[in-house]
Amino acid sequence: MQHVSVFRLWFRSPAARECLRRAQLLLACLLLPLLCVATRADEKVPAAGKVVLVELFTSSGCPPCIAADIAADKLLENYSSDEVAFLMYHMHAGYPDPMGSRVSISRMQLYGARGAPTLVVDGGRKTSSGGGASQAEKLYAIYERGIERRREVSTPLSLQLHGRVEEGTLLLQARLELLDEHLSSSKLVLHVAVVERSISYRGENGVDHHPMVVRAMLNAGRGVDVTWNDESFEIDARFRLADVEADLLAHLEDVEARFAGDVWRGFSRKMHEVDPANLMLVAFVQEARKHEVLQAAGAPVE
Repeated sequence: MQHVSVFRLWFRSPAARECLRRAQLLLACLLLPLLCVATRADEKVPAAGKVVLVELFTSSGCPPCIAADIAADKLLENYSSDEVAFLMYHMHAGYPDPMGSRVSISRMQLYGARGAPTLVVDGGRKTSSGGGASQAEKLYAIYERGIERRREVSTPLSLQLHGRVEEGTLLLQARLELLDEHLSSSKLVLHVAVVERSISYRGENGVDHHPMVVRAMLNAGRGVDVTWNDESFEIDARFRLADVEADLLAHLEDVEARFAGDVWRGFSRKMHEVDPANLMLVAFVQEARKHEVLQAAGAPVE
């Protein structure tokens, strides 16, 4: 009993507390490098060469689309074209949108999305939340998490894309190279979208800046099946810009004929004209069945 009492007295002494403090400090010095190594090993590094495709279904006549549009603008600022490729499909939600198109509707139907705003990341993860400007920051964080997850996924493909306008016709070349031979048996579709980098128009929801607006897609949105030739695939295609404008105008006139009335009297301005100096191409490779996007690329039009 005497020995126990002496030990307890020593343990409560200043000398004992100082020994304990030094032992804790020594232990921390020994463990800290191991903890740092573990943290670095767990850090998520983007896969080399992977470009994520972000598709936003929005509308200038849709009040809940305000937050989505603001968040998308911020994404465009924070990600380079080597990291993320963007497509904005304008839908007839709330009020008909003069930047709407048939291909926008077909892409929404492909994903089974129910309305705008809806954001799709690499053909999979869908986010259908919206709101006013005050919700933009929260929505941006959701979008960013989805993008970052896909940036960690390695890509089995490389994709090169070039485009130029000659005498009113947009000429494009796209080339795929297979990096993983196991992918050769999968049914893949190459899509190419013609987009306008920026359109100024103030719609019913007050948003007046619209980036990366889809104007046309290869084969009316059906794309082309990828058929490998010695682990590569190439296409040459063309869009006659007058035909693109005519198709957009015909669609808008059809919408006007169907929906104009007492509540909505028609478009104040039909945004069917295409500016050749404002064009960009976005291409992406998508699995035919699961719709996963394996690689994407954007290229300016010369």
